[in-house]
Amino acid sequence: KNFKKIFLLFFALIITFSPYKYLIKYYYEYPNYSSDFWGWQAGPKQIMKTFLAEKDNYDQLIIFGNFNAPNIFIKFYDPHNICAGKCVIGDLSEYNPGLKQLYAIGFDKMNELPADLDFAQTKVIYYPDNKPSFYLGELRERGL
Repeated sequence: KNFKKIFLLFFALIITFSPYKYLIKYYYEYPNYSSDFWGWQAGPKQIMKTFLAEKDNYDQLIIFGNFNAPNIFIKFYDPHNICAGKCVIGDLSEYNPGLKQLYAIGFDKMNELPADLDFAQTKVIYYPDNKPSFYLGELRERGL
């Protein structure tokens, strides 16, 4: 009979603390290790929020497409197609000095910018662990 009471007490403790442990892992630990390239990719939501707010100030808003399935993020975070034709997935081949362009460049691609271009950073987007995820800014030819 005592064994049954001990078992029920032990089981009740497990049932009581399991949701707590789950919630800690879900809200605090999971966002840190799932935010990279293969996870939920922190950054696109904030990029699109900025792009939608800045769309009238630029001719083109370009997300460097160097991460997992980037084209879905424009459609997902702009479901009403407000940024149609302006918000695109691209790379340095999109650079046009005759246009006012805002770029979102992944942290890992910053070292690939050509020496003849300057990057005028306007914003940094961070992963949940406070490492930089994306830099937003304009590209300009050096000396201009």
